[in-house]
Amino acid sequence: MVEDTWNFQAPRELQVPQDRETGVQEIAAGPFRLRYLYARSSDTRQTGDRGQDYITLRYTERRLAFALCDGVSQSFYGDLAARFLGQRLVKWLWDDLPSNELRPEPIRQALHSHLMELTDEATRSVRRVSIPADAPPLLRDALEQKRAIGSEATFVCGVVEMPGPNLPEGRIVLAWLGDSELQLWGTDRDRTPELGAEWITARRWSTKVGPKGGDIGLFVGTLQGVQRVLAYSDGIASLRERLGRGIGDEELAREVERLGKMPTSDDVSFLEIEMRPEPATVPIQVALPIPLHLVAKMVDGRIHVSWDPVPGAETYELEWTAPTGMSKVRTVSGGTRWISSLEVQEGEHTFRVRALAGGQRSGWSAAQRLSVTIPAPPTPPRRRSWLVYAGAGAVFAVLCLVVALVGKSLVVKRTATPSPMTPLLPVATATATVRPTIAVSPTATVTQSPQRTPTPESPLPTPTPPVGLPQTPIPETPYRLSQAPPRVAPVEGESTPPEGTIVVVGGRELLYVEESGLYSLRVAQREVPESKVHFLYQDLPSEVSPDQVRWVWLIYRPQASSEPVVPALTILVVDGQELLWGPMELQEGQEAWVYGVNSEAGLCHFLAQGCPIREPGVPVLVKGSWRRHEDGWELQATEWYRFDPDKRIYVSVE
Repeated sequence: MVEDTWNFQAPRELQVPQDRETGVQEIAAGPFRLRYLYARSSDTRQTGDRGQDYITLRYTERRLAFALCDGVSQSFYGDLAARFLGQRLVKWLWDDLPSNELRPEPIRQALHSHLMELTDEATRSVRRVSIPADAPPLLRDALEQKRAIGSEATFVCGVVEMPGPNLPEGRIVLAWLGDSELQLWGTDRDRTPELGAEWITARRWSTKVGPKGGDIGLFVGTLQGVQRVLAYSDGIASLRERLGRGIGDEELAREVERLGKMPTSDDVSFLEIEMRPEPATVPIQVALPIPLHLVAKMVDGRIHVSWDPVPGAETYELEWTAPTGMSKVRTVSGGTRWISSLEVQEGEHTFRVRALAGGQRSGWSAAQRLSVTIPAPPTPPRRRSWLVYAGAGAVFAVLCLVVALVGKSLVVKRTATPSPMTPLLPVATATATVRPTIAVSPTATVTQSPQRTPTPESPLPTPTPPVGLPQTPIPETPYRLSQAPPRVAPVEGESTPPEGTIVVVGGRELLYVEESGLYSLRVAQREVPESKVHFLYQDLPSEVSPDQVRWVWLIYRPQASSEPVVPALTILVVDGQELLWGPMELQEGQEAWVYGVNSEAGLCHFLAQGCPIREPGVPVLVKGSWRRHEDGWELQATEWYRFDPDKRIYVSVE
């Protein structure tokens, strides 16, 4: 089945999974027709490992960028280099390729510089990779030796741009390094010789030294007479002639299956791009007017907001900033009026509105402020005068005197004549009230203690979770939840946690609670209060919904358990990509004490070097400094501490 994605405006992305086979797939995207497949070698399928090849694309109806990379199996985890390189090649082609440039040399130099700049970030990524704890010593030593050399990959990549005002005949740019191959076909002939390419195995890109073994190959031309581009790894290079002439889906699938059964089978990746260039059209863009006469008022405990309609507008976006400072953007369709659905907070609320049509947005309107005051409940009217109350008090005093005299007489009589009956009134004693405490053991035995020694309250209470509680089933996610949340506790020799600490957690099940305006994130499997973190933020990006979020990393300063946290940094994983969400309060070079769990799903994702604590899932405390790089943030650790569950403190790790 061919997927048709003609009607889209924002760039779409595709990353072909490395951990499974992908049969022949086709996508019709505007003037582009894409066909691709992916298959691992027989050995890789048997072991269940990732393939070494990687395919990624980004495209709109006017432009397409691609990369096909083949990791070198003799290097340190070649699949890592292939994936890392492919993603950054496409990003560079899309964002930083010299505009309208048709000369090869300036583009070659810019690409070479970019590949050299990637080595620092790539080396840090290699250092962060954890070798399996159960790996045999010989294998571990061999992998550490490979780590020192780095991870390597070959690549072919390119960009295709449809004709436009600055490029009337369009543009195609192709680049390569290594033995993965490209083919360029016109409407009636093979134009591959025009590339002047050599597919040499010794040429490749290294995470440690950048391009090695030779120069980057490059071709730049127009789309005049260009119909197809083919890219494929060496695992299917034996079919190069048949691929060029054109091979059907069924025949291609059979040939890949045949190659996979051979003793010398290799990973196979294949991408075909067919183009149907169209004459350039320049639509006339008419700016949308800014909405006028924005009005906000209170009616029956709700906020009513209205504004004048904008000609041609399809929808509107209304920004609402609450007294807490938290902002939300609401989409309003079918009218120019919005009413709040909940009781609102007291204080000053601020509103702005803008119009949307055909992918365009107008400017924001002038801000409209509304001060909300919630009246205090009325005081009940006084129904009796002070004389009435005074008379009632006198009567009450007389009654008390009579009761006292009668009670004294009763006590005297019962003292003179003992009786086995229980006294009418209990005798007060000075005995302290005993409040039993309940301890839950693995066998659910309940014990009582006559006394309870008070303990100082921690800044972030972290009660020990009961053993044997049922765990929440975990759906498929990029990472696995830790068993328990990180523990905030003092280091050995101190009575309180280090000042200025922050916490790093990874989690899933991102939920928005409309009533409270908070997000909830599950960060551990065990059913304890700290397994869910509640935090403040503005709405998700318009193109992202909570059910699309596969994982969230949250960095925050601990608060009391009843208060929502304010994140210093939040990262979403959506469709395999990491997106920064909301404001960022980390600072370059900022020193910090950081709590987390020793796993790639938690703190280890941000560590610039390996963790000396081998057991996964262990609560750890790290002292270090934050560093910013192109791909995000990392923590350069200088001191390591491990949580001791018996002492309930963190102890130093050498």
